[in-house]
Amino acid sequence: MRRDMDYCIKILGDLAKGEHKAVLYLSHKFTPEITEEEEIENKKYLYHLEILEGAGFIEYELEGISGGDLISDCPRLTWDGNDFLDMVENDTLWNKTKEAAKEKGFEVAKMPLELLVTFTKMKAKEMLGIEI
Repeated sequence: MRRDMDYCIKILGDLAKGEHKAVLYLSHKFTPEITEEEEIENKKYLYHLEILEGAGFIEYELEGISGGDLISDCPRLTWDGNDFLDMVENDTLWNKTKEAAKEKGFEVAKMPLELLVTFTKMKAKEMLGIEI
């Protein structure tokens, strides 16, 4: 599975509003309440939670349950997570970042996170007329 930055941003936005998936059933074979499509979606969600935590953007805890995992409390955005979300929630800034990256031959989903954050900050400074 690969990182999907737009999906990461959606998750961060949902978490900021206190919205999250509480129960992630990870096997439709052992948990007939979910479909194979729901299982795939749950695995994608969990993967992105894991990489968001690895990036230092969120903190959360999982508890194992039969057939999946339980997220006991809503994952919390860290300081860095809030800063990143503040930058990318601005659709104009985020779209300009994606366009500028594409012009340079990059896809934001494949840019190292540190570079993406720096590049987005640079685009914000440009938009605000702050000398770089």
